[in-house]
Amino acid sequence: MTADLEEVARTLRLPIARTVPLLEAIPALTELERDQRPKGGKLVITMAGG
Repeated sequence: MTADLEEVARTLRLPIARTVPLLEAIPALTELERDQRPKGGKLVITMAGG
């Protein structure tokens, strides 16, 4: 699934800095709020799976 998201991002010219599975969403969002990361792109949360 990550490769599909990256292809869509390239097509739409959206920078994706980090992709995390749903199980890691809360820590990733906490880091984003606390540290303003990821820089240089969007945080993408995906459903579990390949």
